[in-house]
Amino acid sequence: MRVSKREIVLFGAGSPIAVKYEETCLRLGGAIAAVVRNRPGATFLLRGPPPIEPEALDAVLLRTPFLCPLFTPLNRQIASGEALALGMTLAAPLVDPTAILASSVDIGAGSFVNAGVTVGAGRGSVPMSSSIAPPASGTMPPSPNMPRSAPAPCSLVRSRSGGRR
Repeated sequence: MRVSKREIVLFGAGSPIAVKYEETCLRLGGAIAAVVRNRPGATFLLRGPPPIEPEALDAVLLRTPFLCPLFTPLNRQIASGEALALGMTLAAPLVDPTAILASSVDIGAGSFVNAGVTVGAGRGSVPMSSSIAPPASGTMPPSPNMPRSAPAPCSLVRSRSGGRR
């Protein structure tokens, strides 16, 4: 489940949690290929490349998988919809190497598990940290920016026994 030596695009970096994605990417030996500022305002990376507008994404960056480092599910859903509408694809889960995951856990594409998080096994277990971000919440209404033909980003953590956390 842990991925190393990869590049990702951070689509929407107007949240302080973006630096946590950056640090996890660095710990995994990966790289941030681009930071897309999808809304006016500050970005919160320490070392990443300078932010670009969505219109500046070239063919190579459009083929690079993306993550949305935003706190709220609705903001992640909207940003994911914008990136998917450009033809981009969700990145494999970004799981910090210090996270502890039960062997029965599956993590969906586009998800982030922060440093030091523990995810237990079994139905009804919950993460021991709130620093887990799925690409979008399954309980939010679909975004008008989400292409109808695209599947909604998957849920965050699912036990192989079928329980959702």
